Parts: sequence; C-alpha cells; structure tokens
Amino acid sequence: EKSISDRFGLSALTGYVGYFEKCLQVSDNLKFSCEATFNGQRLESSRVHDILMDNEPGCIVSTAQGECFHVSIRHDDPRRSIIVGLRILVGASETSVSKVPSKIVVNGRTVAEKIPQGEMRLISIPIPLEDILLTPYDVTIELYPQEHQHDSLVAIDSVAVHAVYDLRAFYEQLAKGLSATQAVALRAIQSTSVAPRESTHEVQASHFVWNQIFFPTNDATTISAK
Repeated sequence: EKSISDRFGLSALTGYVGYFEKCLQVSDNLKFSCEATFNGQRLESSRVHDILMDNEPGCIVSTAQGECFHVSIRHDDPRRSIIVGLRILVGASETSVSKVPSKIVVNGRTVAEKIPQGEMRLISIPIPLEDILLTPYDVTIELYPQEHQHDSLVAIDSVAVHAVYDLRAFYEQLAKGLSATQAVALRAIQSTSVAPRESTHEVQASHFVWNQIFFPTNDATTISAK
C-alpha cells in the first residue's frame, strides 16, 4: 500500500529547497532523553539540551561502545507546534570528529548512511508527512558507530529542531513554492526549444486533497493549532 506522501504526490515537497526556510527553529520546551557524556561526565537532560541547542560549547557522546546511540526528543509546546524537520551536525569539534556516526535513522527511517569518518556533516532531515501525523510532537534518532572505529562511540554536536503551528498551511506554501519553481524551470526549458520531459511528481495542492489528508471530518483542531 502506498504511503500518504506517494498517494497524494507529496514526496517532491520534502526535498523542496525552501522547506526549512518556511519553518520555525525551536529551542524552548524541548526535552531530550539519552545516555550521554561530555568530557567523561554523565550529562543530565538539561545539559544535553544546552549542548545540542548550542547554548553550551561541546558535544554529547554515547556511553556504550559499539552500540546504537538512541536520542529521543519531546516537544512540550503549550501552543502545540508540530515537529516537521531536523538538522543534525556531526564531526564539528575535536571530540566529535573521531566519533562520526556511520548511519543515522530518524523515526525508523534511514536518513544518512556511509558517512565518512573524520568529516563534518550537517544533515538536513525533512520528516515525511505520515511520520508527522503519527508522532507530531516526538522524534527518535538512532546513530550507529563506525565499524572499525577504535572506541566505537558516537557523538553529536547539535540538533536544530524545526516546527510549524499550522501543518496544512505549511504544506500549501510548499506546494505553491514548488509549483512556481517548476513553472520557472519549464519556461527556461521552453526557451531553449528542448521538449520537456514529463514530470515525475504531480503536486496536488487542492483543498480536496488537504481535506482528505488532514481533515476528513472537517475538524481542523485535530492537528492544527489555533
């Protein structure tokens, strides 16, 4: 069975260049759960938050050698903004550069793999719509160590969490932006007298589509904050 994104032609939207620019980067009301250290000291949740939000220098390091590093994020926003994306920075400090993960999994989906050791990477992760609807306020991250790493630990320098208050309006903005981008590209192709290839993504941003996805009972309070 096709996913929501595939059924409604939304897969193209998560790769749209303006995705993160249309979100809010949030730092308040975030709770991180993980077993982590820095400089050999076990970190409390509040310090994990400060380090990953760049409020404190450093990085967080896993504690179990050779094992997956699990990090959970909970967004307890009273206004109930919805997490739609992450940007994870690895390998950006003296400590983390030798502890770059080989693979990163978010909400059970592999978002990056075969990451070279010793390189800094900023990994942008738009969250698929079906995952957003399933867990709008929670995200799980799994980081796997390099196979031939001497200490088999993993480190993260920072995590930027991006959220929106109105999921329907957010996707409508993305659809409009993508349609405009496609129109510009089509005009450029036509100006060269080259026949355009048939598009592989049909962005359907009609009210019917949004109602079918978000509000089958026309109840906008189920996922969209007022």
